[in-house]
Amino acid sequence: MAGRTIAPCSESALSQREQNVEEAKRLLAEAGQSDFTVEMVTVNGTAGMVECAQVFAEQAKAAGVTINVKNMEVGAYLANYGNWSFGVDFLSDTYLAVATRSLLPTGSFNTSKWNDPEFNELHAKAMATVDQTERCTIIDKMRTIEYERGGNIVWGFANVLNGYRSTVQGMVPYTVDSVLYNIRQLWLA
Repeated sequence: MAGRTIAPCSESALSQREQNVEEAKRLLAEAGQSDFTVEMVTVNGTAGMVECAQVFAEQAKAAGVTINVKNMEVGAYLANYGNWSFGVDFLSDTYLAVATRSLLPTGSFNTSKWNDPEFNELHAKAMATVDQTERCTIIDKMRTIEYERGGNIVWGFANVLNGYRSTVQGMVPYTVDSVLYNIRQLWLA
């Protein structure tokens, strides 16, 4: 979440999490899950997916967790998508579209099975809000809830490079979730 702009809203004010191995050990012990092994599935779906799983597995060792990374063939990964107990994935779109697909109980990509009534209510309100400033205020609340109690570990955000020809007008540089968020403001010369 930290450092991520959500079009057309501003950058998140949420801080980047710091690694805290002792707190991780405490939380795992509290959950009765100290010194265990788990399999994490991944696929070469986008740049960094496999590497992120490998780095996460290496970092988890410090907290007494062994993660066996299983890099799968795409067809096998997708055939059981949503049923893996622990996996790496990526989604790329505007925040409300990603939230609809991956953070709501009815979402087809809600692999963590997360269901937060307050978040769900805010999502419905954001989807029904026409005023951009008000919608951004709601999205900011949604991001805070996701950050504080969401079901996903957000491992990173991909940089996207857009190429276009000189006859496309209205294109402006920006950092957002969707590569063509402002497509309604583009025209051909």
